[in-house]
Amino acid sequence: MAARPWVTPKEVKAYTDHKEVAARDEEKLKLDIARAELKVIGITNNSFLDKEYPVIPEAVRLAV
Repeated sequence: MAARPWVTPKEVKAYTDHKEVAARDEEKLKLDIARAELKVIGITNNSFLDKEYPVIPEAVRLAV
């Protein structure tokens, strides 16, 4: 099953082109990521915790 968090603050900072995101405090990014994960779970009605998802699908990681 795919463990949370699905992405790390380091991955977000490496991916972004937004200076504000790159400079954001890591603890705040962790909260941002948690909120995004909960939003994805709510919209999809899927927590990705069952054995069908040993890793999080790439499309879901990108959405977060």
